[in-house]
Amino acid sequence: MTQVIPKMELTPVASNHTELPQELRHSFLQQSQPQMIIAQQVNDPDIMGQIATNWKHFVSTGQVWALLVGLVLGFVFRGIIGR
Repeated sequence: MTQVIPKMELTPVASNHTELPQELRHSFLQQSQPQMIIAQQVNDPDIMGQIATNWKHFVSTGQVWALLVGLVLGFVFRGIIGR
């Protein structure tokens, strides 16, 4: 939603929003109010089922082995290069 603010003369730099013209002050206060999301829509509440399904996919595609090889090589290189 776009709000159109009419052109008007402003006083030099305002130290706070109370010195702004009424139209701008209302717009400023309206836009500066915090927004809060109090709920969200959950399509599949079975979190443990999702974790199990994703873990099975992670293992079946071989990504778990790539992770383990990467960790071992990382520790080996750290031992050789580091310290």
